[in-house]
Amino acid sequence: MFEQYLKKRLIKKYARKLPQDLKANYGLHQYYSKEQVDAGIERMRLSSSTPKAINAVVYAYAMYCSETEFNEIHQFADVNSEYAELRAEIALILAIPSTFFEFDLLLTESGYSGGIIATNSLVKINAAKPDQL
Repeated sequence: MFEQYLKKRLIKKYARKLPQDLKANYGLHQYYSKEQVDAGIERMRLSSSTPKAINAVVYAYAMYCSETEFNEIHQFADVNSEYAELRAEIALILAIPSTFFEFDLLLTESGYSGGIIATNSLVKINAAKPDQL
């Protein structure tokens, strides 16, 4: 039970802290590589707070890596969950209405103050400054 609480807490930290770090260091992308996510976790000092019993970094990979890259990670790591399962759990924990969330939504939820525009009924972040919209 305590492990479940810690896992939820860490997932929320990944959602709150990593989007701004990834954007600042690598630019705005739909997906990031495992190496970029790992570096962001290190920069934000999120790895030291991970209990050894919880392999929570796989949730960060599911949040920020493409399904293809996640599946490559899955082959070489001790990961028992599938991409869709993890994203469904993440959506539930973060109260996101869909498992098809994108980086833009996580960036918005993390407190990014850039411009927001709507396209095709999805909310997208405009990389331009708000006064350029």
